[in-house]
Amino acid sequence: MRLALAGFVVALISVNQRLPAQSNAISLTALGTLTISTATPGGQPIGTTNNTGKYSVTAVSGRVKVTAQLDTPLPSGVTLTITLAAPIGAVSMGGVTLNTTAQDVVRFVPIGDYSNLSVNLALSSSVGAGVVPFNTSHITLTLVDDP
Repeated sequence: MRLALAGFVVALISVNQRLPAQSNAISLTALGTLTISTATPGGQPIGTTNNTGKYSVTAVSGRVKVTAQLDTPLPSGVTLTITLAAPIGAVSMGGVTLNTTAQDVVRFVPIGDYSNLSVNLALSSSVGAGVVPFNTSHITLTLVDDP
């Protein structure tokens, strides 16, 4: 089974109707394809992890949070988990299992410019998933106010 993360969609939701000289922003390096191709006889398939991604976030208008969601559901029995390192003063929610609903992955990001933060993706499946054809999913990261 291969799951291609063909690209990340990074969204920015602004609370202001006007564009300030500087605004909240998030950026991410592309992560490659995750593949599960082995299983121990009599056991579950062996998951795969890709921890080479990095992201940056700039918060200029107060405390913000990062949410993540998939654009389409994964096949039954397949799980994708994302972990984002937190900037100084923020809190990572740890490994968050993704689905098509936005979920908090980093909270309480204070005003500042933070770069070179790690992104970790882990793909796993159960025997019940069977043989899954090649599947492409996109992850949307969104930066929103965090009251």
